[in-house]
Amino acid sequence: MTFQADLREPLRIKRILRLTRPVWAGAQRYLGLDNGGADLIAFTPIVVQVERPAGARVVSGSSSGPEARNAPGRLFDDARTSPLCQTMNLVLADTWSLPRTFSAAPPSGRVPLDAPASPEGLDRWQYAWLFGFPSATYGPREELLKLRTWQYINIPFPATVSFDERGKVTQVQVPRLP
Repeated sequence: MTFQADLREPLRIKRILRLTRPVWAGAQRYLGLDNGGADLIAFTPIVVQVERPAGARVVSGSSSGPEARNAPGRLFDDARTSPLCQTMNLVLADTWSLPRTFSAAPPSGRVPLDAPASPEGLDRWQYAWLFGFPSATYGPREELLKLRTWQYINIPFPATVSFDERGKVTQVQVPRLP
């Protein structure tokens, strides 16, 4: 479950906790697959509990990565939403995950209000605001902003976003089975 809201809507963090037990993140191995997906053992992960923004809808299914705007996630009617869906817990690997996930300021005016039909030409920062930082590549935000390719978890094969030397999106590949 996740919340679907405008990028410029503030999000209230209710609490941040550090777990003392390791968490293994990554759907690929749970499915018995071992083909380049993201797996991570976080020895002391951070849990961030966020409040549902006013007007946000609750979405079941994928809501991040290259196809986020076309994701078939099931939308729930706000009138029927359980009180349990008023908060969401995000499990983050460590402190480097926080600035990849949250920002103290809204996106600048150069970030489009809506994701374009074709992301080619967007820079890394615009792409990150619209689709999120890569879910299959770990590390601090500053390091990711230097990479030529980003990978996103996409079962059964990772989706790849390629950038040119100026940092603009040149290609988005989302492999599918025949």
